[in-house]
Amino acid sequence: IHSFPTRRSSDLRTFLYEFLARGGLAALQRVIMRCSGNTLGYALLSMQTVMDLEETGWEGLDAGFVGRVVEIIGTWSRSALGRTS
Repeated sequence: IHSFPTRRSSDLRTFLYEFLARGGLAALQRVIMRCSGNTLGYALLSMQTVMDLEETGWEGLDAGFVGRVVEIIGTWSRSALGRTS
Protein backbone atom coordinates (compact mmCIF):
# COMPACT_ATOMS: atom_id res chain seq x y z
CA ILE A 1 0.00 0.00 0.00
CA HIS A 2 2.79 2.44 0.85
CA SER A 3 4.55 1.88 -2.46
CA PHE A 4 1.59 3.08 -4.55
CA PRO A 5 2.19 6.84 -4.12
CA THR A 6 5.90 6.39 -4.73
CA ARG A 7 5.25 4.36 -7.86
CA ARG A 8 2.72 6.87 -9.10
CA SER A 9 5.17 9.71 -8.49
CA SER A 10 7.92 7.76 -10.24
CA ASP A 11 5.65 7.04 -13.21
CA LEU A 12 4.67 10.71 -13.41
CA ARG A 13 8.32 11.80 -13.40
CA THR A 14 9.15 9.25 -16.11
CA PHE A 15 6.28 10.61 -18.19
CA LEU A 16 7.43 14.18 -17.55
CA TYR A 17 10.98 13.50 -18.71
CA GLU A 18 9.71 11.82 -21.88
CA PHE A 19 7.17 14.62 -22.44
CA LEU A 20 9.92 17.24 -22.17
CA ALA A 21 12.35 15.26 -24.33
CA ARG A 22 9.76 15.07 -27.13
CA GLY A 23 9.06 18.81 -27.19
CA GLY A 24 5.94 18.66 -25.06
CA LEU A 25 6.67 21.90 -23.24
CA ALA A 26 6.85 23.90 -26.47
CA ALA A 27 3.62 22.27 -27.69
CA LEU A 28 1.90 23.05 -24.40
CA GLN A 29 3.04 26.66 -24.62
CA ARG A 30 1.61 26.94 -28.14
CA VAL A 31 -1.75 25.63 -26.92
CA ILE A 32 -1.78 28.16 -24.06
CA MET A 33 -0.88 31.02 -26.41
CA ARG A 34 -3.58 30.16 -28.99
CA CYS A 35 -6.49 28.45 -27.29
CA SER A 36 -9.36 29.41 -25.03
CA GLY A 37 -12.11 27.81 -22.99
CA ASN A 38 -11.77 24.28 -21.69
CA THR A 39 -8.72 23.56 -23.84
CA LEU A 40 -6.92 26.51 -22.28
CA GLY A 41 -7.99 25.46 -18.79
CA TYR A 42 -6.67 21.93 -19.23
CA ALA A 43 -3.45 23.22 -20.79
CA LEU A 44 -2.88 25.59 -17.85
CA LEU A 45 -3.49 22.78 -15.38
CA SER A 46 -0.99 20.62 -17.28
CA MET A 47 1.53 23.47 -17.27
CA GLN A 48 1.10 23.85 -13.51
CA THR A 49 1.85 20.14 -13.07
CA VAL A 50 4.95 20.40 -15.26
CA MET A 51 6.19 23.44 -13.35
CA ASP A 52 5.58 21.71 -10.01
CA LEU A 53 7.65 18.70 -11.07
CA GLU A 54 10.32 20.39 -13.17
CA GLU A 55 13.37 21.51 -11.20
CA THR A 56 13.85 24.75 -13.14
CA GLY A 57 10.25 25.89 -12.70
CA TRP A 58 9.42 29.01 -14.72
CA GLU A 59 13.08 29.80 -15.43
CA GLY A 60 13.91 29.75 -19.10
CA LEU A 61 10.35 30.29 -20.28
CA ASP A 62 9.86 32.99 -22.89
CA ALA A 63 8.85 36.36 -21.40
CA GLY A 64 5.99 36.63 -23.91
CA PHE A 65 4.60 33.32 -22.72
CA VAL A 66 4.86 34.28 -19.05
CA GLY A 67 3.14 37.57 -19.89
CA ARG A 68 0.30 35.69 -21.58
CA VAL A 69 -0.19 33.49 -18.49
CA VAL A 70 -0.28 36.58 -16.27
CA GLU A 71 -2.82 38.17 -18.64
CA ILE A 72 -5.01 35.05 -18.53
CA ILE A 73 -4.89 34.90 -14.74
CA GLY A 74 -5.71 38.61 -14.49
CA THR A 75 -8.64 38.26 -16.88
CA TRP A 76 -10.02 35.25 -15.04
CA SER A 77 -9.56 36.98 -11.69
CA ARG A 78 -11.45 40.07 -12.86
CA SER A 79 -14.22 37.84 -14.29
CA ALA A 80 -14.54 35.94 -11.04
CA LEU A 81 -14.63 39.17 -9.04
CA GLY A 82 -17.30 40.59 -11.31
CA ARG A 83 -19.52 37.54 -10.81
CA THR A 84 -19.38 37.73 -7.01
CA SER A 85 -20.32 41.42 -6.82
